[in-house]
Amino acid sequence: LHDISFSLPKGKMLKVLYLDDLSRSDFLSLLRGELSPESGNIFLGGKPYRPASIKAAQRLGLCVVEGNPQEKMLLRNMTVYDNLALLLVGRVHGLWFRRRFRDNLRKTALELCGEDLWDIPLHRLTPIQLQKVTYCKWLIFHPSVIVCINPFTGMDYQVDSVTERMMAKLLGRGTAVLIVSSYLPETSLPGQVYCLQDGKLFTKEEYPYQPEAGL
Repeated sequence: LHDISFSLPKGKMLKVLYLDDLSRSDFLSLLRGELSPESGNIFLGGKPYRPASIKAAQRLGLCVVEGNPQEKMLLRNMTVYDNLALLLVGRVHGLWFRRRFRDNLRKTALELCGEDLWDIPLHRLTPIQLQKVTYCKWLIFHPSVIVCINPFTGMDYQVDSVTERMMAKLLGRGTAVLIVSSYLPETSLPGQVYCLQDGKLFTKEEYPYQPEAGL
């Protein structure tokens, strides 16, 4: 990677369309803490950002939603409550035994998902409901920045619509959203578009030619 420079304010969105897998891999590895910059600095919330792992990145306020998160980031043999609560174990002492906290969490999940899915095992949910749970986790966790990798399927309009609505909720709560994708559909979500190729980041206007897909 070289000549990588951008800023992402609180509650704003930035979209990175990657055009080769090596650039994508290195870019995401920097954010996850798997690589360190050889020169220059990354700042998060005005402080130097150099996590040693994805867990350390999460503690610093940056979280990642992997591609195909329903399969990679949810535990299908557990309930919605279990999946939501597991993310908060490190933040809330004695979480499993605090009835008042559980009740408040259930109320929040109901408001965010629009339906009560609390005690239902994930394997009984529809793809649309699973997508709601995926993003509900991060809405409750409330990171400073959330990185969404290939968040849109391009094939399931209803699931993609849920993704768009949940991202809008994240923005409304002040979370900065960074989309890193090989496909950027037309959405109502505002945000500057960059192209990532051969290790370099271009604005849409700077890019020497317009990619066929996504712009």
